[in-house]
Amino acid sequence: MNTLKSIWLGQVNVGKTSLLTAGCNPELNKKTYPATMGIDAMFYMNHDVRLMCWDTSGHERFESVVSMFFKQCQIAILVYDVNDPPTFDVAIEWHKRLPEDMKVYMVGNKMDLENKMEDECVETYCTEHRIEHFKLESSDNEAIRAFMQYIVEHSGVKAFEVSLTQDVQEDCCTVT
Repeated sequence: MNTLKSIWLGQVNVGKTSLLTAGCNPELNKKTYPATMGIDAMFYMNHDVRLMCWDTSGHERFESVVSMFFKQCQIAILVYDVNDPPTFDVAIEWHKRLPEDMKVYMVGNKMDLENKMEDECVETYCTEHRIEHFKLESSDNEAIRAFMQYIVEHSGVKAFEVSLTQDVQEDCCTVT
């Protein structure tokens, strides 16, 4: 099966793990998760392509470890909290560190809460840098799975053959 590799970046508590769990393992979706320590991997599966998602820690002490994974990924998903404007600034800082040839998506999370972000600022940045912008909430499994399917179908990135030593479930799995 062909694989696309993605890395999910953002500040602590913006909801990267919640979004990934809702998209990859919706039956496990819950309200809170322990903080990711370093990096973890999850998979979104469709019939033709497996989307490998590196779930990264937002803690500063893991930034050097997370940066090593940039080289292995074709796609970056920058996540910010629409209720916490400084998290968008952190997403911008991650964007500046990415390779120029990497496909990038911006995701505003926690849309189910009060939106305190000025959309114009986000849209301007995304337009200037040719980044597609999406707004999601981790409680909407269907919308998150649709977003992951969109990545698989529209990223413009060529998937490559990868074999995993672990059996992959028909729909999704988590690799630890």
